[in-house]
Amino acid sequence: MQLVNGDIWSVYEETDLFCITTNSTLKRTGDLVMGAGIALQAAQRFPMLPSALGAAIRMNGCASRFYGLLVSPRWPTAKIAAFQTKIDWRKPSATHFIATSVDQLCAWLADHPTARVDLPFPGIGHGGLTPAQVMPIIARLSDNVHIWTHD
Repeated sequence: MQLVNGDIWSVYEETDLFCITTNSTLKRTGDLVMGAGIALQAAQRFPMLPSALGAAIRMNGCASRFYGLLVSPRWPTAKIAAFQTKIDWRKPSATHFIATSVDQLCAWLADHPTARVDLPFPGIGHGGLTPAQVMPIIARLSDNVHIWTHD
């Protein structure tokens, strides 16, 4: 795992898997709630993303529950993945959710060992956790995973 400070969007074109931190709360329309942080930025860049992720969550029976990591079935053409850190967007992130999402990312990486992965530092910011709480969980990620922070 490599820590990087800057704008994660600067590597969108070159990365193989661009993870956004997410929840599993769906709106009445079926769209995933993506109202803050990197999720909001992704929704603004890709207006159909909340609907697509909401549909994937419903299809997997995970609405208001845990799904962990959702990689598009159209990968590598569609390179955005949802990395879940919480269930309810109004609540803090949970370290056990982050740990399970990391487990799933490690499993994905076992099948794609040369893929570059970029992920915002999970659970901090709108998640309410500190880097010290999350670092032991993400420290086991391989060096082709870039964890982003920003000033």
